[in-house]
Amino acid sequence: MGVSENRWRWVRPGGVADSAGGRGRVRAVRGFSLVDILVSLGVIAVLMAILLPSLSAAQEAARRIKCASNMRQVGMSTQMYAYDNRDRVPPSVFENSDAGKRAPEEMIFARVSSGQRTTMRAVGGAAWDGLGILAAKEYVTQPEIFYCPSHKGAHTWTRYAGAWKTPMDEAIASNFHYRIPGNTRQLSKMTPYTTLVADGMRTQDDYNHVVGNNMLKADMSVSWFSDSRRLIWSSLRGELIPGMSEDPVPGFDRLWDVLDSDGNDGLRAPGGGGGVNAGR
Repeated sequence: MGVSENRWRWVRPGGVADSAGGRGRVRAVRGFSLVDILVSLGVIAVLMAILLPSLSAAQEAARRIKCASNMRQVGMSTQMYAYDNRDRVPPSVFENSDAGKRAPEEMIFARVSSGQRTTMRAVGGAAWDGLGILAAKEYVTQPEIFYCPSHKGAHTWTRYAGAWKTPMDEAIASNFHYRIPGNTRQLSKMTPYTTLVADGMRTQDDYNHVVGNNMLKADMSVSWFSDSRRLIWSSLRGELIPGMSEDPVPGFDRLWDVLDSDGNDGLRAPGGGGGVNAGR
């Protein structure tokens, strides 16, 4: 019986001959069409759109934890400084009311230039201020802890890394905002919930996490202040003004009061009577 033309079997090129002695036919492999590629790319794009926000949130959570760890080390150094200096926290020229000026919004600076300085003892040829004194006095040996990995503004560790090692008339800004409570400079006399250090609040660009703030308390604990409505961030200046301000930013002390309260989203809207823009 003859073999029908439709009854042939598939073999690879160069395969074994069929029973009739001829080579087997080879089935052509169909490639991807442009439509197939576009559909695949579309699926990948959708998956990325779904997964990237989660990945970004996870990365920010990791950076926030690192920021809190850095702040905790700042707290330990501050405590050691107080032990050695009659229970007093590091001074700051920006809280020097005797000089007739007070600019607490500038207290992200760890070293001040001659243009910023009013009355401040120079350390190592430069006027170290606030948290910077901890590094100048070697309570902090790695100044990188003064910088938050979430910071996206102008004051990065990369920018200032070399300046920390060189005494010169150059201001150095950190990512953390320092505070000396108005009633005392003695650490043991501060109420435990008093916030001593927080994320920078000089401008919106200095506010590292936007939706909240890591806080170092007077009892040396570090906690998170949640502000998902971004009320603190929206109350900050949107532009960077170099040097010491002529007048304190209105209501700036109120920001610290809000952090002391641990309100956690219980803030009123800015300008709403008692909110973050209210005067002290």
